[in-house]
Amino acid sequence: MSFEDGTYPTSYDICSEEEGLKWVPESLTFLLSHCIPNNHKRLGLSQCIVQAARSRSAIVPIPFAVGVSLEKSYASKWLLILLSKLGLSISSAEATRYKKSADLEAQKRLTEDQCEETNADFFMQWVGDNVDHNVITLTGKNMFHGMGIIAISNNAGNNKGHSIPRLK
Repeated sequence: MSFEDGTYPTSYDICSEEEGLKWVPESLTFLLSHCIPNNHKRLGLSQCIVQAARSRSAIVPIPFAVGVSLEKSYASKWLLILLSKLGLSISSAEATRYKKSADLEAQKRLTEDQCEETNADFFMQWVGDNVDHNVITLTGKNMFHGMGIIAISNNAGNNKGHSIPRLK
């Protein structure tokens, strides 16, 4: 059981029961197997115990997924702080660090895929649109004009569950 601090757990680490058990000591698995019959509940609780015991040195998959999901859904710093103190989630600061790391890694991969001519399955298109909001006015003031541009890609070949390096 190694607590690697260099990368975040992948989606495979979160969903796979075999990968999830690698984070839990055998003695804890043995103890909880006699208390909790359901495998999923036992895995989730055991990972939360490891996260609570090693909160600074481990980013365990299930509490990591809980923290990132709650950060995305509710953006509540208070909720993440509370759950991380209970050992049920990563901290708010770690969730913010993950978002920055994921953004930086996505930009790096997007640039690499644009430069890589061998990836024939990759497709990217830039889409832009503008908006005009005219408040009823005779003077032409109090008008709003805005423009937004986004890049849309299929990320073909990038769905292997790449690990995201953790920013320092």
